[in-house]
Amino acid sequence: MPLLILLLFIGLPIAEIAVLIKVADVIELGPTIGLIILTAVIGVYLLRRQGLSSMMRAQNSLEEGRLPVDSISDAVGLLLAGAFLLTPGLITDSLGFALLIPAVRHGIASHLFKKAANARNIHVDMFGSSTQTGPERNPFDDFPPRQNPPRPHSGPVIEGEIIEPKSSSKADEKPKNDKSPWKPS
Repeated sequence: MPLLILLLFIGLPIAEIAVLIKVADVIELGPTIGLIILTAVIGVYLLRRQGLSSMMRAQNSLEEGRLPVDSISDAVGLLLAGAFLLTPGLITDSLGFALLIPAVRHGIASHLFKKAANARNIHVDMFGSSTQTGPERNPFDDFPPRQNPPRPHSGPVIEGEIIEPKSSSKADEKPKNDKSPWKPS
């Protein structure tokens, strides 16, 4: 794992510089810089658009009492896509645009979930229910819906306890030593 991180932080920038030099040789420096800026602008626009729809799907899943695993994996994929698109370079832009394709994001997320489920037992505690799974089961398949889903067109419910203050005649009197450092003199 440390070798992979080392390759990522050293190898990727070197590869980006090499690709940028080759592209600049073919189409000149100005258009190369313009291409990098254009891909970043297009990527941010697409990222914002897909990110909002992913948030809406997550909210709908929660309202229906389902765990929004797909929406969370979409959000993580879009976060990575945004990081790749904002990093200057054509290799990272290609990775970022690939992650903007929902089928690619879902395929990667599915592969990672299967790999995690096969690697070890997963314990999930959600909505008051506990599930223990092994390599043969997906831990996100069998969550019960919420016990009391929100009622439409109703305001928030606030539970509390009212405590009446004790009334005494001394409570109305001013304290004798009223020299507080927090009050103006």
